[in-house]
Amino acid sequence: MSPGATRREGSLTLAERYPTAGLTLLAARVDSGVFGPVDPTEQQLTEFWTEVDGIVATLNSSVRGWARLRARHSVRSFLASWSARTQHRARPLRPALRKPRSPRLTTLAKKWRRTT
Repeated sequence: MSPGATRREGSLTLAERYPTAGLTLLAARVDSGVFGPVDPTEQQLTEFWTEVDGIVATLNSSVRGWARLRARHSVRSFLASWSARTQHRARPLRPALRKPRSPRLTTLAKKWRRTT
């Protein structure tokens, strides 16, 4: 699944691997609940989470124990965000983005260089 994929695109990608799980229907229900004109009722939310539990059980039954454990406790998402933050911090400022020195500081720096 590509980063930045929409819920619908992600569900279509996963549906290729898990065609019986009902992921595309679930994605459509989520989108209608989030972007629909009215908020879902408590009963609809309960039904939704029951459906999610069923889908998770279907997905879990399709893989072995160690794969389930790795998937449940994957730190990939944490590593991706950590990596992006550290790369952002490590980048030096480009000269064009630095604040220009004030004329007074430049003059003081020149005088200091002459006296030392």
